[in-house]
Parts: sequence; structure tokens; C-alpha cells
Amino acid sequence: MTSIHHIGITCKNIKQSEEFYVKHFGFIKTKEAIAPAKLMQQLFGISSPAKLVYLECENKQLLELFEFPEAKNLNPSMGSISHISLSVRNRDEVAKRLKATGVEIKTFTKDNGDYIYFSIDPDGVMIELKD
Repeated sequence: MTSIHHIGITCKNIKQSEEFYVKHFGFIKTKEAIAPAKLMQQLFGISSPAKLVYLECENKQLLELFEFPEAKNLNPSMGSISHISLSVRNRDEVAKRLKATGVEIKTFTKDNGDYIYFSIDPDGVMIELKD
């Protein structure tokens, strides 16, 4: 493996999630698409077309946001992934900036005294901040 190509995240509100990743992490929207219900059924067992938004960061890695408008009872907040990790230039500054805008930041201390920052996106996905 050379890098993570993309991470797919199912969202309750794709526009809200898109705005979150663009505003707070500088992702750039590269494309929107609709995936047909037949394909979504085959891949994920969800009988609904999916709205897709592709977001790219500066090193070309991608987030693929999914919303299933016809699957009203779908709760995407937990289960498909535990967290994603984003490389940032200065995690202390990013955590401080996020907190100042009302984004929840959780700090965990490891046994060796090192600490980890996590943010939470609008769908409950945990985002680890790495230098």
C-alpha cells in the first residue's frame, strides 16, 4: 500500500458534511454524482440511489460522501468506520481553531504522556488530527 486513496462516509445531510470538511480542513469539492439504487443494493445492501460528493485534499487523497435520500431509517453515525485520521500542519493550532468555532474536540492522553486530538463531524465520525 502506498497511501489511502479515499474514505467513504455515509452522511445524514451531505451538504452539512461537505461544508464541515471544506470549512474546517480545506478539502476541495471535485465532483458530485448519483449512484443508482441497483449498484448501492449490490455494494451496501441499501435499496436507494446515493448522492455522492467527492472531496480532495492537497495531496490528492479523497473523501467520498454518501447520502441515501430514499433510506429514511438509515442511521449512519457509527458502524461503518471507527475514525479517520487527517494530517495537518499544526494539530495544536487546528484543534484550537476548531474549538473556537464550536466544533467538539476531545483530547486523550496516552500512557507515555503523548496526547491525541479528535474532532467529531456532523455524522459522529471521529477525526484524529495528526502532525
